[in-house]
Amino acid sequence: DLLDLTRRQEVADKREIIPLGQLLEEIASATRPRLERKEQQFFTHFPGDLPFLNISPEALKRVLLNLLDNSIKFTPPGGWVKLSAEADNGEVVVTVEDTGCGIPEESLALIFERFYRVDRARSNYLGGTGLGLAICQEIVEYYGGKISVKSQEGKGSSFSFTLPIDPAIQP
Repeated sequence: DLLDLTRRQEVADKREIIPLGQLLEEIASATRPRLERKEQQFFTHFPGDLPFLNISPEALKRVLLNLLDNSIKFTPPGGWVKLSAEADNGEVVVTVEDTGCGIPEESLALIFERFYRVDRARSNYLGGTGLGLAICQEIVEYYGGKISVKSQEGKGSSFSFTLPIDPAIQP
């Protein structure tokens, strides 16, 4: 995570025009076996008309994999994780939802800070440095987007991020 944090600008600058839907399908396919091993259900929803983005595929994968990894780690067997995306009002909205343990209300304003971990004992057991969400936020903001979270302790979390759609690169 520390290496990723120091390399984030270098990685983010390697832009390509990519079809968002295809990248999301690749991430979903790569993630499915892990969810099955944890006996979690996995849902996806990507409309066929998702836009192309001028972005580093590696940087976007980093954001998606981090959000999915957190959802998988903090969702018990029998729960579910959902990855969805939609184009709305000149931007794309990507959401990762789960039925995990949720985040206490007092931690919601802090979770994107570097090295912050909601429950250090649980994070030490499950792994984590407290940098993943900070890296996600920096990448999303670098591309002109925003990242947010809604969560209820004991019921799950929903992380969403937006990225602007450049009309000039759409087919």
